[in-house]
Amino acid sequence: MVLRDNTELDTSRSSSLAVMVSAVVFLAVLLVLNRDLFKVPIWEYTDFAANALQVERAKHFRELLGNYSRWGFHHPGPAFFYIFAFGERVLHDWLHLVAAEMNAHILCMMALNTAFLFGAIGLIARRCRSRLFPPAALLLSLFFIYILNRAIPGSAVFSIWMPNVFLFCFLFFLTVCACVATGEFSLLPWLAFSGLMLMHAHVAQPLFVGSLSLAALGTFWWRHRRAVGLRELLRQHRKPVMISAALVILFSAPILLDVLLHRDNNVRAILHHASAHKGLQQNPMQSLKYEFSFLAFVPDPEVVLQSASAGLILQGASKPYVAAYWCLGLLMAGLATALYARGRQRIPRFISYAAVEIVLVSLLFYYWTLKMTGPLLNFNGYFFFCVQLLALFLLASLILDGLRLTVRPTTAVVLCALLPLSMFGAKTGFLHEERGANEIHRLISDQLVTHLPPDDGKVVHLTFDSSDWMTMAGVASRLKHEHRAFCVDDLWSFTFGRDNRCEQFAGLNNLILTGVPRPCEPPCQVLTDYDHWEFQLAPYPALRLPFTIQLDDLVSLNKGFNEGLGTPDPVWTMGHATIYFLLAPGFADTPRVRVRIFGTANPGRPVRFLLNGHVLGTIVAGQDSTEFIVDRAAFLTGENQLVIQVDDPLKVPGDPQNDPRVLGFSFLKAQFEPVQP
Repeated sequence: MVLRDNTELDTSRSSSLAVMVSAVVFLAVLLVLNRDLFKVPIWEYTDFAANALQVERAKHFRELLGNYSRWGFHHPGPAFFYIFAFGERVLHDWLHLVAAEMNAHILCMMALNTAFLFGAIGLIARRCRSRLFPPAALLLSLFFIYILNRAIPGSAVFSIWMPNVFLFCFLFFLTVCACVATGEFSLLPWLAFSGLMLMHAHVAQPLFVGSLSLAALGTFWWRHRRAVGLRELLRQHRKPVMISAALVILFSAPILLDVLLHRDNNVRAILHHASAHKGLQQNPMQSLKYEFSFLAFVPDPEVVLQSASAGLILQGASKPYVAAYWCLGLLMAGLATALYARGRQRIPRFISYAAVEIVLVSLLFYYWTLKMTGPLLNFNGYFFFCVQLLALFLLASLILDGLRLTVRPTTAVVLCALLPLSMFGAKTGFLHEERGANEIHRLISDQLVTHLPPDDGKVVHLTFDSSDWMTMAGVASRLKHEHRAFCVDDLWSFTFGRDNRCEQFAGLNNLILTGVPRPCEPPCQVLTDYDHWEFQLAPYPALRLPFTIQLDDLVSLNKGFNEGLGTPDPVWTMGHATIYFLLAPGFADTPRVRVRIFGTANPGRPVRFLLNGHVLGTIVAGQDSTEFIVDRAAFLTGENQLVIQVDDPLKVPGDPQNDPRVLGFSFLKAQFEPVQP
């Protein structure tokens, strides 16, 4: 290490090489540490399985939506799903380098995060005169990732859980914005690309991306408006402007197509949610504590914030690695301040602007938390962690230039090649945590797929209790990977995909997941019997009197109902609901049938019941059950439809899974009995 005089050094080439070596060795070490990704399959379940269904659609260029939100809409766009689809196609389908599709998604995320992280480091390194910056930034990154993964295991670099995937994308976006604002307009396409990726990833990102983009472009224009006019400025930078415009069109295409193709489009759902949650949703002091919880690396702020005194300092100081991180940050801030105060360091324009960005993001984040619906969970603002890493990079640049320290180019490259090896000594912070669920591994890989009968082209309807949806999502993704057709009730099409909604009743088989033993007589087949789980495959039964229909999907297909399907509790219909069921030939030996409906209507909203187009009658509020006597001729051998029609249903805004939701009739069951002469 040598002291540098006051002359300017062109370090761009040597720094770029050092950053590239850093990225390559960093990724290589991660791959070695996580080499099980190449040989141990991870089967998707829960949210990963729901996302895998969307990735499968992206592989065929059919996905228009981002990941689902618990508030009844999808996030704006599928950009990350298309990247996962590309990785799955190459690593799993073509090269067969990984044992399962989810492994490919994790590897793809590792490579993408590496590109974003070292892209940001490279841009800052070009503006730092010291060749020590690339190894210093690498060391800070390793320390930061280690701490974050200790606090929230496996979240940084590896995680494909959608709230975590855009941490380093946001870091890169902030860095590019600062570059463009301070004169490097040629980077506009990278600003557009990273900003559009963020906007696809989360519904709140337009607030951040829009504000930061306008600030960067406005600052650039303010500094150059006197030299050239707008027309000349656009002419001089025609290529980056055209590339950026093309990216905007490309990223806008799936959102616009969804609006054009679907009446119940995602933009409408997002706007409905926004209109139903106007004003401040959080206490201002709670929001402030929530923002500071990220500085303390608190994984569960919703628990900490329940008490009047959050004790964030104690929370952070109780973890030695967080306390060490605070000490490092304070030391760097103090040294940079001292250098500036002594006049040895003039703060570059780039660093000044990036510091303003940090303040702006912090203010925007606070405003967003005030508007945030529901509890203040850590994953909601996970991307905010990257602001600290950017601050560390800026402080390192100030200190190194202020002390005028530098090294030879070869030394910088060697340091960048050696520092990632430290990950071998701190493996706990650099291992992916997602191993799947052992029970689902056994249930899906060892039993279900191998015991399914040959594909006869029939669609299977997935029947399950609402509480078991996470397991059935894993089954659905496995079936999709095996190119087996399946469908779900209207209710679950939100999570499993609109293209997997059951459109007809005829010809369906029922794939039943049950934890309670139930009879299974031929043609019903028990496919698996593992611990407390059992999978059965059966056609819908042809019923004979007497019989009862409940909304458990075992004897009927139920469309137009709200959440609660698969449970013994009453389920609200929407304005129009239909129960499909089958009747056997000679299902009754009496000329009339008693149909008894159990359920409750809303006051002032009468409910009409129709059987195969024949009006049975009306139910009004105050009746727990109503009986209709029906002529046998109203029934059909084969498929029958019991329609529940409420002309003026009660609208209930802002409900998860069904947004907007309407409440028609609270249906419990329907009994069908012969009427004896």
